[in-house]
Amino acid sequence: MLGKSYALFLSAVLASAVPLIDPTAAPNPPKAALFTSCTVNGTMALTFDDGPYLWQKNMSDLLTQYNAKGTFFVSLAVGDCIYDEPFASNIQYTYQAGHQICAHTWSHPDLTTLNATRSKSALYNILGIKTDWVRPPYGSYNTAVRQQAYTLNKTLVTWDFEDEDSEGATAKQSMAYYDQFLAQNPLPPTGLMLNHETYNTTVFEVMPYAIPKLVKAGYKLVTLAECMGVEPYTYKGPLGTRDSTWVCPEENN
Repeated sequence: MLGKSYALFLSAVLASAVPLIDPTAAPNPPKAALFTSCTVNGTMALTFDDGPYLWQKNMSDLLTQYNAKGTFFVSLAVGDCIYDEPFASNIQYTYQAGHQICAHTWSHPDLTTLNATRSKSALYNILGIKTDWVRPPYGSYNTAVRQQAYTLNKTLVTWDFEDEDSEGATAKQSMAYYDQFLAQNPLPPTGLMLNHETYNTTVFEVMPYAIPKLVKAGYKLVTLAECMGVEPYTYKGPLGTRDSTWVCPEENN
């Protein structure tokens, strides 16, 4: 009898309960995938933002000297137009050397206003590639940014180490950050490293110091795609040749 009374009581409670989830509510829009670190143990991705710049070819050669690969997040029209020389030639040179090229947006805007068509067209026109990888400017993102990136079929990536060159660090300070990283992260941990190719101290002082140390420590310096265990591009075709479309608009946004 007690069991029957309890069952009736429980049924009444459940019937009067307010559901925790409104079945009529619209689902949250999907968000783009976000990566903040490499996933393949023992690998390190040296990444360089805000190019292509005057010293990109130098950075490419330095990496090649140590049988290393890097990843360059190009901003396409920050200060200079990617179609201008020597930028277009430099990015083709870097790509042909086996380094990965990704997008850092057209002109460093907030990603909620990302002009995906311009970014995609520039990399396709110059390199013959299509890529889904995008680094949000300043590493800044929120739910709206990830939702917008999803609609554009983009994958977001930030970093788990930075040498703080863009924050005003001197070459010696950036070198010390790399030393500290090595002291605190013996293999097999990974590293997704943020640097900027627009600082001559990074290209000509910090990287010549850090790369040999990283190699000696046993890290495999690879592209972003390799450290994630995925393909670098969604499409690869022949290099582009200059034509009338290789022009940046007057307003880069």
